[in-house]
Amino acid sequence: MNFVLSTPRPVFVKSVATGQNRHTAEYISDEIKKVLIELNPMKFVTLIGDNAANIQKSFMLLKNMYPRLVPLNCLAHSINLLSNDIVILQSLVNLKSDSLSIVKSINRSQILKACLENIYKEQNILCSLKLPSPTRWASFFILPGKFKLN
Repeated sequence: MNFVLSTPRPVFVKSVATGQNRHTAEYISDEIKKVLIELNPMKFVTLIGDNAANIQKSFMLLKNMYPRLVPLNCLAHSINLLSNDIVILQSLVNLKSDSLSIVKSINRSQILKACLENIYKEQNILCSLKLPSPTRWASFFILPGKFKLN
């Protein structure tokens, strides 16, 4: 487990190797409590973690001890979960497939590739047509909007 303070600049506090300890809410809350006590619980306003049940339960256990603490879910984790739910929609799966087909077709064809390069030069476009990255889900959906060929 990693502990980071969010100040105007993030501050790494410590990392705990959990080893053979089960990640129960009680274990997690005990580890967080050690950090709170070490740094003074009155200096903390909120706790932020992912949406896992054990994390959220540990936050509730800590809130019972420190009522002024506000437990929050990690926004980045929530957005990632939401994004993964969205990109499996059939219309977006089709858009991804169509985007890949278009890029592959252009890249395989010398004539189409040359035509596209001429359009780049005429319109002073400084980017190139590349396959989207599988680790950046949004690249599939940004791609069609970047290249509007008339």
